[in-house]
Amino acid sequence: MIHGTLCPLWQNYIRKRTMRNEFTVFAILSITITLLLGYFIAPQWCWIFLRFVPLVGLGLYDLSQSRHAITRNFPINNYNA
Repeated sequence: MIHGTLCPLWQNYIRKRTMRNEFTVFAILSITITLLLGYFIAPQWCWIFLRFVPLVGLGLYDLSQSRHAITRNFPINNYNA
């Protein structure tokens, strides 16, 4: 791919690639794809959607809180399983 043909938004994402941006992209893509697959392909995909919702909610909580910089900058990564 020629460097000049990338859209400006994608170039901006590549330049500012942080864990916060990656989580945002993951959240939007995972929820959108599972909802579309559940609606158009098979309703079983809605169960996977129900697994993504708590993860996205936890990540949004981590991004919005202001006291702990580690959880704000690296959402979901610092929880022990």
